[in-house]
Amino acid sequence: MTTTVTIYHNISRDAFFGLNTVLTDDGKATQPGTHPLVKVYAYEIDMWKAGGFEALWKALNVGDDPEFNGDMPLADVLLAQAYRERKLRSLSVGDVVRVGNRWFTVASAGWTEVKAAELQILDTEAAEAAVREMFQMTSDEELTVTVPLS
Repeated sequence: MTTTVTIYHNISRDAFFGLNTVLTDDGKATQPGTHPLVKVYAYEIDMWKAGGFEALWKALNVGDDPEFNGDMPLADVLLAQAYRERKLRSLSVGDVVRVGNRWFTVASAGWTEVKAAELQILDTEAAEAAVREMFQMTSDEELTVTVPLS
């Protein structure tokens, strides 16, 4: 069954700790809705027939590199190429993937399902402003790394 898969980049400076995990004086703490997410890519696929999360992870991390994608199905290589054509960074810890109506975050090992209420998804305008601020880019510079999808 074909479904929409949507990729959201986590643009918090604490993203590498995991979704909504922030560094506090006492160590790390989880605070739902604290990490801003930017919608960057969407496509239609039969997620489970296509290899599930493992295939998705590989396609959005090494899939466009001929040195590493020799064993990947052509559909995954094409997905990786289309993703990189948007000048997007690799999928990373703290990023979120929506598969149909379910939400998953990239964990340090594997994936964790999360609730939509725990997410702070920025609209396109707010996302562009946040990305420019985070990477200190002027309004005339082309966005790369995290490019909002409208």
